[in-house]
Amino acid sequence: MAAPQETHALDESSWWDTYNYHSIEEVSNSERVETFAKDGLLDVCDWVVTEKIHGSNLSFITNGVQVKCAKRSRPLSDSEEFFGFQTVKEKYLSNILKLWRIMSSRNLIHSTLNSSEKIVTIYGELFGGRYTHPDVKPVNSAVMCQFGIEYCPQNEFMAFDIFDGNDYLDHDPMTELFEESGIPFLKPLFRGSFEDAYHFDPKFTTTIPSIFGMPPLPFPNKAEGVIIKPVKTLHVTSSAARTRVILKIKSPNFVERVRSKKREFKETSRSERKKPREPMDNLFAELATFINENRVASVVSKFGPIVTKGEDESELNERINKVAELLYKDALTDFNKDDELREKTEKLPKWQQEVIRKRGNAESVKVVKEYARKIKSVHKENCKKRDSSDE
Repeated sequence: MAAPQETHALDESSWWDTYNYHSIEEVSNSERVETFAKDGLLDVCDWVVTEKIHGSNLSFITNGVQVKCAKRSRPLSDSEEFFGFQTVKEKYLSNILKLWRIMSSRNLIHSTLNSSEKIVTIYGELFGGRYTHPDVKPVNSAVMCQFGIEYCPQNEFMAFDIFDGNDYLDHDPMTELFEESGIPFLKPLFRGSFEDAYHFDPKFTTTIPSIFGMPPLPFPNKAEGVIIKPVKTLHVTSSAARTRVILKIKSPNFVERVRSKKREFKETSRSERKKPREPMDNLFAELATFINENRVASVVSKFGPIVTKGEDESELNERINKVAELLYKDALTDFNKDDELREKTEKLPKWQQEVIRKRGNAESVKVVKEYARKIKSVHKENCKKRDSSDE
């Protein structure tokens, strides 16, 4: 893409906060569902169910002249390493600008309080980079976004939301715009009542590979889960924060709280085994259920790849420590959403709270190191397959 023009320049200090994509709560958060029900938002309109892709959040932000990319937390420079996003930006650049022109011609773009620019943001998922089917040739330039689900050998993008400068578009006009502009998007697996959408079974084989013409894999390739949302963009009005009505349902294999953790215990005497565990130990055990590989994958999808080409061991360790820090912070955030766990922790002496923190950090480093080891192993497998396909 050509260098951004001086006119229509996007001011990063003013526009980015507006377009930072919100987090989506899981349906297990019953309080969130109760809040939606309290506001009478569950039966306002139809709901749609779409597959949740196991990748990284990527957005395209355009003023009709230039296109910027961003991950969930901040803008991306064109030279930054983030799962090969440059490839999909180049591939869909003309489609993104076409969508902006269509919206502009129909007066569908709203200026924000921070800018007079007519800015459109397209949100979606960046994914792919691995497809281990004997008849599918690897793409040498691709970067594997996640492991656990395989979609296609190349890096790809599928959209799921459009922000018009004021709010997210309703589902039907959004899909019409994606169809007209040629931007791939997630099509509904179901449309109907909230009750039926809420009870949609997230345990199914991913539908994404077939969209890109991939043959079925010779092993299970299950979806991460689904997103459910009303076809009209709705927000909760009964709370101080402006909360969008949208939920996710994850497959049990991808939940971010794992209660059955396998742990090594030292052999103890019978009298010691009868001794009840201290509250501090119980609370750490609860915290540890939030620190797992699935949560690492979620953190990495926002942070960027842990293992990158050409980096030395010290750089890898630095990235591992940074991801571990983010993992612990993310786990603690969800831990503290449980009022009972939070209150019990706050009642502990300060020194015991510090012990839990240190043990939580150590557990985070351990889990991230194991995740990085698996990623390196998969990278080696990919390289071997690429080398053999070139022979």
